[in-house]
Amino acid sequence: MEQGIEGKCKNTYQVSELPEYLIHEYEQGMIKLELCKGKKFYQVMKTRDITKCIERSTYISSKTHYKCLLGNCNGVNTKSSTTRYFGCGENIEALQLHGMINEGELQHNVLAFNTEPVVTGTKQVLKLVAITPVTTTIPEIVAPTNVIDLLFEFPKTANNFIPVGLDNLPKEEMKAKVIAKLTAIATELGELEHFGKKEIPSQLKSLKTVLAIFTTKDLKAVYTSIKAISVPAEIKLTMRTLFLEAVKMAGSSPCVMFLKEMIETEELTYTETFMAVTTLAHYIKTPTVELIDQIFELIKSPVVRKEPTLKTNAHLVFATLVRQACLATKVNEVFPEYVFGTKCSPDNKKISQVYIPHLVKELESATEAEKQTAVLALGTIGHEAVIPLLLPYIEGKVEGCTPAVRKMAIYSLVVVTKKYRNILLPVFSSLVHNPAEKRGIRLAAFSMLLNSQPSTVHIQKLAVSTWFEQDVEMHKFIFSSLKSLAHISLDQHPEGSYLKDLTIKAQTVLPLAKPIPGIISSTFNSFISGVLKNLHIGCQMHTAFSLGTASQFLYHKTEYFLKQVQTVPMEFAVHVDGLKFFADNLINSITGEYANYLEKIHPEWRQIVQNMEFSARKYDHFEAGIWARFTDDIQFVFGANFKSVDFIKEWILSSLQAPAKSLKKVCGKTPININHVFEEFAYQALVPSDLGFPILIESQATYLVSMKGEVDVMCSNPVPSIALKVTKKAAFTYNGYVGVVCPFTNKLLAAGINEHRAINIPIKTVVEIVPGTSSMKIVMKQIDEVTPTTTSIDLHHYHVKPFTAMKPLVFLDLTPIVLHKNTKVIKSKANMKTFQATIGQTFGLDMTYKVDTECDLYDTKALIDSLADYKYNPIIKGFFHFTDTAVKANGMPSARFHKYTVMHNPAKSTTKEAEINIMITLARKIRTQQPQIVIFSTKYVITTIELPKITKHEQSLHESILKLNSELSYAVNALVTAKLVGGLPKSYTYSITAGKGSSSLEHKWNLHLENVYGVVPLMKMCVEGGLKYPIVPNSDTNFKYFNHIGFGQTCDQYFVNFDGTTFVTDKQKQYSKISYESKQCEKLTIESQKISKLSRKYSQVAHQQQNACKAKKYQANTLDQAVIDITTSDVLPAYVYYYGKLVNFGLKALLFKYISAFPTYTHTDKVQVKFNFNQKLNTVTMYVKTPMDTMVYKNIRLPAEMKKILPLVAIKNPVEQTYKALTGSPLYAKCVIGQGYVQTFDKKTYSYQLDHCDHIVASDCSEEYNHAVLAKEVNGLKHITVYHGQTKISLKPTWKLELNGKEIAMVKNSVVYFKSVDQQHTYSAFWSLENFVILDTPFTRVTYTGKMVTVEEKSIIADGSHCGLCGDLNNDLRADIKSPKGCVYKSSSVAALTYRVKNAQCTLSQKQKQQIQSEEQKCMKYKIVKTHVSTLYQSWYKYNYSTMKHSYIYQAGKICISQKPVVQCLFGSIPKITTKKTIKFICLPEGRVSKLYAERIERGESLPELRHQPVAFESMMEQPISCGPPKL
Repeated sequence: MEQGIEGKCKNTYQVSELPEYLIHEYEQGMIKLELCKGKKFYQVMKTRDITKCIERSTYISSKTHYKCLLGNCNGVNTKSSTTRYFGCGENIEALQLHGMINEGELQHNVLAFNTEPVVTGTKQVLKLVAITPVTTTIPEIVAPTNVIDLLFEFPKTANNFIPVGLDNLPKEEMKAKVIAKLTAIATELGELEHFGKKEIPSQLKSLKTVLAIFTTKDLKAVYTSIKAISVPAEIKLTMRTLFLEAVKMAGSSPCVMFLKEMIETEELTYTETFMAVTTLAHYIKTPTVELIDQIFELIKSPVVRKEPTLKTNAHLVFATLVRQACLATKVNEVFPEYVFGTKCSPDNKKISQVYIPHLVKELESATEAEKQTAVLALGTIGHEAVIPLLLPYIEGKVEGCTPAVRKMAIYSLVVVTKKYRNILLPVFSSLVHNPAEKRGIRLAAFSMLLNSQPSTVHIQKLAVSTWFEQDVEMHKFIFSSLKSLAHISLDQHPEGSYLKDLTIKAQTVLPLAKPIPGIISSTFNSFISGVLKNLHIGCQMHTAFSLGTASQFLYHKTEYFLKQVQTVPMEFAVHVDGLKFFADNLINSITGEYANYLEKIHPEWRQIVQNMEFSARKYDHFEAGIWARFTDDIQFVFGANFKSVDFIKEWILSSLQAPAKSLKKVCGKTPININHVFEEFAYQALVPSDLGFPILIESQATYLVSMKGEVDVMCSNPVPSIALKVTKKAAFTYNGYVGVVCPFTNKLLAAGINEHRAINIPIKTVVEIVPGTSSMKIVMKQIDEVTPTTTSIDLHHYHVKPFTAMKPLVFLDLTPIVLHKNTKVIKSKANMKTFQATIGQTFGLDMTYKVDTECDLYDTKALIDSLADYKYNPIIKGFFHFTDTAVKANGMPSARFHKYTVMHNPAKSTTKEAEINIMITLARKIRTQQPQIVIFSTKYVITTIELPKITKHEQSLHESILKLNSELSYAVNALVTAKLVGGLPKSYTYSITAGKGSSSLEHKWNLHLENVYGVVPLMKMCVEGGLKYPIVPNSDTNFKYFNHIGFGQTCDQYFVNFDGTTFVTDKQKQYSKISYESKQCEKLTIESQKISKLSRKYSQVAHQQQNACKAKKYQANTLDQAVIDITTSDVLPAYVYYYGKLVNFGLKALLFKYISAFPTYTHTDKVQVKFNFNQKLNTVTMYVKTPMDTMVYKNIRLPAEMKKILPLVAIKNPVEQTYKALTGSPLYAKCVIGQGYVQTFDKKTYSYQLDHCDHIVASDCSEEYNHAVLAKEVNGLKHITVYHGQTKISLKPTWKLELNGKEIAMVKNSVVYFKSVDQQHTYSAFWSLENFVILDTPFTRVTYTGKMVTVEEKSIIADGSHCGLCGDLNNDLRADIKSPKGCVYKSSSVAALTYRVKNAQCTLSQKQKQQIQSEEQKCMKYKIVKTHVSTLYQSWYKYNYSTMKHSYIYQAGKICISQKPVVQCLFGSIPKITTKKTIKFICLPEGRVSKLYAERIERGESLPELRHQPVAFESMMEQPISCGPPKL
């Protein structure tokens, strides 16, 4: 290592002897020949590697960048320095130097993706002129001043920060310039023309830079001046908001203190205070110990504490800040101490003695609604001391610790899962593998376990556990995680991805896991990773989701891996528990229905409920929360619980009781003036050049959103209307440059790249809604500021400009570098290409789209190449919108000049206003009744009256319903009238009528589109279609599909008809007889007959037999052939022929590899497409016959995910088949009562034989008891009773159907409909030719064959509120069959006896009574057995007071690691006996390698390879011999 201008870095010397003729090749006069007579000539080359330095003078400020200049570039040396020395001597030891040439170069990618780098070069030449003695006198230093840091000093007597070394700047002049700049920006934001050229984000960035050197006093003065300035109120408000936004972004200590004072004096609005607090951790630049104390005082201030949401979020922000500033591993890189002063460190006593106790106190005193956020704040601080504090909350031992709080306590540890992996991994593992733990807790622990860098053993254990997992949702979550990770290609992991290691392990263990069917399920955990190679960037997404149970949650995280930047732009989580509790309470509050539920059910069912002493299943209380994180460290969190339900109920009731009072709050005009500025990717570096003065590198992305105008809610009008006048502007600038300050002119010399996007939409919108007529009127017009002289409104502008500049420092002129008059665009060798097109003329708008670009080629191929960089996915391109650049001829991105603009000229546009009227009419027809029109009245009540035939749209509705001719028909008409108002007014009127009809066997639809005034050639289009499918097998098992399309001046002018039919071929029928499932059906049928129905094995065999025979039946009815005939009218428009041929040729190109023979020609006047599916091979052969040729595409491979979707099965509802194929679960939970066995909703199978007494098969066991299914068996045949509300339906083996004792006649192969007692509900029954009945009610669907009953429950959420022989329906096999009182029995068969209806005719045997009595006395309740993770933590520390671990320290740009592990006392323990030992240290320069070493040390790994490294130094250190707990 050798000291140099960059620091103490590694240098390599190479000595070469040169022949004399080479001496003058480099530089004339480099060696004085008269001094070298008879001597040898030498060249000494010195190369400096700045990535390997132990001390550095480079300054870098950034949070998300890798900091290449500090060695984190994976071996890439971005700065090179080469010095060649020339001299002569008799030998190398006697070398006399005569001259030297130094050349340095700095390459830097100023934008975070693959573009041309900015290169800065230096060259110095030094020649020997003469050899004379020199004497130098060192001046005496008078009155030296000690400065604790380079930028700011914190006086203990004042509450502001005073800049040091910047006193000579003309502050008063700078303040005046700041006011002038704010006035100019606010004025420009109100202007409409050339918004893109104003570069307002760059101006705000310059303003932020200047404000960063202001003192708190200066900032107050500027704010006072803004309040006193004499300008229009709107401009003043804009100036104020922009000033506050710039102060937030500056993030200096004075700026933070200024915001603190503004908050404490309540000078800011609640929203402004909330945004200032939540963005504090993102923008702060100097988190010194003193400043953190000031922020701590802020979060304790009365202004913050009086608002619960603000208080909880302030604590979360403070915890985040303490973790980043005090506990982060690389604190010095994020906040350079040698520039900003001493930062907080892990040794700061206030963390454990002040900050953490305060957060603990806040948690203990938090209300139930605040506990979630308080727990999150405590965990976010990331200190080891919080782990034992959070464990009781994870266990649920603390009073008021709900499941939501327990989950939040687990998730709050995400920031330390890797750091304290050895402690937390056993905790998470024990939670996951505790089968008696609550599902939500296990899912949370599993997510954290994946974050803890688990070993292959842990992942393998998870995979194997799926075979024994009783909780179906947990099984889905684990398997989907492993499957998702294993299916990511290793080359699609960006560099630095933590998922890569998990992918390798998941690929290893996935074969050990029990698979789940389907593509996407109700609970899943998905990982997506991808790399855009040409752009050198990547992205990873993690999404977890659970729906369909009592607890729902959604989690998503997007992480960008850019070029030397890694950031999380978005991460959020939402969870809701007790949604049913919330909904029921809300509905009851609105309807006022709090009557006894038992009074609303049938008397017989009520008597059964009372006799059996049911214990109603309670719903979980409502709890909800949302947490979000943006750009790494901007977080906010909100929580709600059951008390929030009361607040919402009160608000709804008060709104309904006094709507005028509620509307009064929103009526009238409300001004809108929103100006939000945000920055990310901020990076600043000062790198010393070989010439001595620093090279400045700076880049930053700045966003601006501005909305100005007003919203006017006119409540006094008979018709409510809303007028929205708003100018919407948005801008984005990504700017980066490399430059130096010229020592001769004090001007900045720079080169860089400017990327800018701007959107400008000045429109006034008026919306009028008329509920009585179901109509809406929307008027859009230019805002009043658009005048006849307004000619250039750039609706969308985007450019990329490489530039050079020479300008004064921004502190002097406040002008951004891209707007200075001396800034010049760098031109490439490619010629400028211009493309321009006019758009919008059809609608009377004068708009132009203009492109100026230096792409090598600008044509369709170039556009496709640019999309290829994003894998032809517009969504991906939207995510990385900041990478839109010109492209080279080879398709690679380039930072050349590239600009496009959409310009609107209002002066030349004839259309000044657009008016859209939409009137929607809905009608319905139920079986034989007349069509009814549905009316939404002004009192928010839905009513129906008979549909008249007066207006044209009413006639259209009648025609639509008549054509459907279905049992249940709906039709909707939308009459849309669009008017363009201006010099050339135009009017467009469209009438769209759509209808949908259905019956048990058929679905129909129609669509009628009419262009009333015929502005375009297509005046009408009519569509009539239908799908008919069987639900029972018969000789004509097929689907029939038709879709007839008529269009033209009338619907009969042209037509295209699609007619499709599906068949079950003989080949398929034969296959169903010899398939594996067929053989299993026969085998298991014989086996089940041999086994006693009372044995345990019988239920398993019977269940397997049922599944095998069902699969055989489905195979026999699989529609393996489909034929679609396409016929047309004799004449069609030319464009139809064109697109038809295009589709034909495209199909040949797409399926080229499946063409089995040359095309043949067969005369035909139609198009026929035939599909032959091979279910075994999962392929399809397609025959396409057209008037041009006949093609055969053989054995087209279908995706594995399509195997269960295609081909369709005739006896399955196609919607239900598709749903099950996609999710792996049936649309409705299904329970089977067979001969001697029961399969529950949750797929648990047990032996039980029904007898002559009624048994409750399935019932709603909440406090409502609104429906139930009962069954009994007499002489081997079952009798069914269904209760729904006050209605009783009976179904007997004689195929007799009764409604409340009255027989309803059924006819084979037809559907019968009948009403409930209160006439509010409709039931249906279908009696098939094969003698089974399907009874359909609003809550259940019962399929009855005489010997077997299948009950399908239509509940959307499997919340465990059911009971009966079919179980509790919660997707969990644990304690599936509970008694009516909620007791869990050892035997499911004994538990089933408790659902045997009690009456005089139905009694139990003495043995059965004793069994039930014994279980009832114990009455084991299903309960959650909370995992005692504290014992794991305590036992770990009990036997692990000390550990052998490498010690490491940071020394000025290097990390020094003990050569061997040393004894260290763990947290919470102290040394008992100590000794002094000499410890050898190996030092490594900071960089990627040292970072990996530090991570390995934190994980407790040993580093044997260090024993072979050279020792940097030795130190005598005190070492503990033994450790133990501290004494009280």
